[in-house]
Amino acid sequence: QLRGLVRAGVRRVADALDASAPSALAQRIAGLSDSERDRLLLDVVLTHTATVLGHSSTRSIRADRGFLELGFDSLTAVELRNRLNAATGLTMPATLIFDHPSPAALARHVGTRIRPAERPAGEPVLSELERFGSLLTGSALDDPTRRLLGKRLRTLLRELDDAAGEAPDDNDDVRLDGATDEQMFALIDKELGRA
Repeated sequence: QLRGLVRAGVRRVADALDASAPSALAQRIAGLSDSERDRLLLDVVLTHTATVLGHSSTRSIRADRGFLELGFDSLTAVELRNRLNAATGLTMPATLIFDHPSPAALARHVGTRIRPAERPAGEPVLSELERFGSLLTGSALDDPTRRLLGKRLRTLLRELDDAAGEAPDDNDDVRLDGATDEQMFALIDKELGRA
């Protein structure tokens, strides 16, 4: 009965790691450096190891100590495997702790298999375009600067069309050359999907 109370603290931490686990863990590691990612994955393995063994914290578990030495048997090995499957979104074999015999080795293995959540390829560019659009609408530009900016934007649009294999619309240059400030901003808003 007391053992159940001791396990409660670590179980809460482990359950928090499980919350919407696969996508949450993948998102958490997405922006981390390699060393931060390794530390986080080791912490996940150590937390679940402590939970399975009934420890109140991970302090008493050395990362380089063997699972069998720590007190694992076939039942606790399966429980750890199930918890890590849930936390990582991976499907790992029941022989997991025998194939990777210490928490450190297991964390390295998980690191080779789990993939960070990927951002759509165009997201950074669209984000920068959004920022640029905000900068434009908040700036008072003189006529020479506005003409230079319009020329550069048209060049960029042509390059984008060329890269996509699309034929440019000849009317675009005519429309942009004679466009008022409001028409230019409306066009930028339309391109950014805000109109």
